[in-house]
Amino acid sequence: MKINNAKKIVSAFAVISVISVLTAGCGGKKLPALSGSEAREAFANASVLTFSADYDDINANADIIADGYKVGKMKEAGMFDPSIRYIVDGEDIAYVKFITDGRADKEGVACSSTYGCYDMDDNCLGYMQDRDLEPEIQGSGYTTIFMDPDLNLTNCYIKLNSDNIYGEWARTGVSIYGRRGDKLGYIEFQVDSMAFHTYTVTIDLGALGGSLTEIQKVALCWRCINEMAKVFDGIS
Repeated sequence: MKINNAKKIVSAFAVISVISVLTAGCGGKKLPALSGSEAREAFANASVLTFSADYDDINANADIIADGYKVGKMKEAGMFDPSIRYIVDGEDIAYVKFITDGRADKEGVACSSTYGCYDMDDNCLGYMQDRDLEPEIQGSGYTTIFMDPDLNLTNCYIKLNSDNIYGEWARTGVSIYGRRGDKLGYIEFQVDSMAFHTYTVTIDLGALGGSLTEIQKVALCWRCINEMAKVFDGIS
């Protein structure tokens, strides 16, 4: 497909808007970096997460920007059992992997993709899962929820800005809600270069910034990476 045609397709995605790139390297401006416990605390409490990535990078290696500070990296590992590592100061802190054995499913409820969060000693730190919370509403689609290790729901969930059950995040848009159903944040997807397959994702958690753990936030970033892969697969 020619690049011009691809641009026309991308312009149709209402949620892929032209915004100023907030990551390091934009206009030669370097963002301040934190390290150690200071970086981890900033990430844990951050309301706005930003990362830029290259669709062609099979290692999904990207800096994590939390409220304007570099706080760590994400790096994908493994081919047959893929996971993504959360790295601070070159040290692996925790990882996320797909769960397929139903351990986080709720009986009688339709559940889909499940991401398990673990420390480097394989202790569970929580889950992220797509689940049909409104089965009585036809076409309501799946909602992305977060759970602690004991499967208790956290005060944060993500839902498509569409009634299309097959909608994709980057094409239809998603919003972030609190448990009472109040909209508190959003996720924004931006294609930076069609030619070089680069993009930026901004996750604004609003008042829910402290509701997710560091590794649950990494799981959310990985989900966004997978959603952008669908975009480039569809136009390449």
